[in-house]
Amino acid sequence: MSTRKSVLALAVIGSMAAPAAFATSGFTFVGGEAGYETHPISSTVSRPQVQHEFEKFRSNPVTGDGLRFVGGEVGWVADTAQRASALQTREQVRQELRSFRMNPMAADGARYIGGDIGWVLETRAADQGSGIARVSK
Repeated sequence: MSTRKSVLALAVIGSMAAPAAFATSGFTFVGGEAGYETHPISSTVSRPQVQHEFEKFRSNPVTGDGLRFVGGEVGWVADTAQRASALQTREQVRQELRSFRMNPMAADGARYIGGDIGWVLETRAADQGSGIARVSK
């Protein structure tokens, strides 16, 4: 019985909180048959700023994640020029592997031990000495 009351209470609270979540979305809950009504939202960016940003994108249609808009059925493709600058040479990868084999520690403090243990997390504090906690295989 208490589980039913808890679920009912959560449902009522959730239904009351849902309209508050839409306060800045351009929709306002009005209830009844109408349900929601739309209203304009004020912007923090001026029209000339938006036009400038759009023209800048049109001159070089590449997004931050390296996709280029080519239009048509193709749509978006990976920008190879941006990807090529991020790629490492074979020698850089080999040097990184040699460095990792000499000191198998990741940037987050996890050390690769190998075998059944795999990765362990090393924590060192001045007053606590050192401790090792198993992370994953």
